[in-house]
Amino acid sequence: MKNSMSNRFRDLFLAQTAFQTPTEQLKAALESVADFIGEMGAQQEGDKTVRPHWLTLSGAAGCGKTMLAKEVYSFARKHFETYKNDLGLAAARDIYFNKILDMAEKWKSGCWRSEFDEQAWLLVVDDLGVERDTSGFVKDRLFNLLEKRLNRWTLITTNLKLKTIQDDYDVRIASRIIRDGNRYRPFKSGDWWLSQPKALGGDNE
Repeated sequence: MKNSMSNRFRDLFLAQTAFQTPTEQLKAALESVADFIGEMGAQQEGDKTVRPHWLTLSGAAGCGKTMLAKEVYSFARKHFETYKNDLGLAAARDIYFNKILDMAEKWKSGCWRSEFDEQAWLLVVDDLGVERDTSGFVKDRLFNLLEKRLNRWTLITTNLKLKTIQDDYDVRIASRIIRDGNRYRPFKSGDWWLSQPKALGGDNE
């Protein structure tokens, strides 16, 4: 990391996380998430060089993406939700965790107010690509939301590889996942839960 402000929150997240990393691939993914946390923390503490961006975690089902996303959400709620504004007064930030299936259902029913997600300080979108959307309606709504979240802290998880998002899901979203400083982190790992020592009721040898 670049400075002590980002290092402080990065190190704090790594010390508190319950996410174990038995493989180098999982360790690399955790480091990417910790860097993301560190940069949010640096911005909160006044680092003007930090530019909000997206982090997209891509990998097979069970590799730990959602668990990491939930840890980012919980850490952000605890450490970044309240802050002092330019007048020195206590203020609050909007920090949201949304599953794409819930978003899709509410978009279709007309009861989802996207403006809250558009303006949130941090938005987590979990499981992009698992929704069934033969009409393209949900993809269009999601694209419109993500377009307005460029240069805002955004964390996305998906089972889809970037090329699959480009070819089979929505090329516009694929483009935005990697533009303007946004970062794409593929998990090259199997099921996280089965990698744990207590998996399957044994020592997982």
